Amino acid sequence: MAWAAAFLIIEGPFLVAVFTSFTAANIPLNIIGGEINRGTMELLLAAPIRLRTLVLAMLAASLSFAVASWAVLSFVTLVLSFFTLWGMGISQLMPEPTYWESAILLPLSLAILAGLLSVLLLLLFPSLARFRTGMLVTQNPVILIASSPAVFSLLAITLRPDVSPARVASFAIVGSLILSGLLVLVAPLLVRGETLLYEE
Repeated sequence: MAWAAAFLIIEGPFLVAVFTSFTAANIPLNIIGGEINRGTMELLLAAPIRLRTLVLAMLAASLSFAVASWAVLSFVTLVLSFFTLWGMGISQLMPEPTYWESAILLPLSLAILAGLLSVLLLLLFPSLARFRTGMLVTQNPVILIASSPAVFSLLAITLRPDVSPARVASFAIVGSLILSGLLVLVAPLLVRGETLLYEE
């Protein structure tokens, strides 16, 4: 039972990060991708609103959805983990407060990055939306790319036991927050309305 508890404690936050990233990336795919596939993107572009404002609004909505999905999945996972450890009679192995900080920030930061990446990829390459066939379409290139930071983080601690999970988590948190900030700044400059109309 000790190995199961160790697995749950060490890899738990990384598994949650993968699930939240998949979910956060799927939401823009289903919303923005749906608009692209229905051919209604032209109506949004014709609205009396600047393209920059529209892009920022999409990014803000993606951020909100990412936080919401993180909150739900993290809460469920933490509750299940607590009762699992308690049921195994090893609740005394509960991690230190610094662990919980990483366990909370890691999935949140990676989910935000995944959501923002998903929005940017769909706006830059609208044709990628046609790969979707329903909810949680993990084979879609948008989902695979947007959730890759979380997947790579999980693989790093799984395939390299000599690597400190805390260091990987810290690197992933800082890196994802920096990239998320850059995406918010750069995305409005990269997206072109002509691209969206042409792809339709």
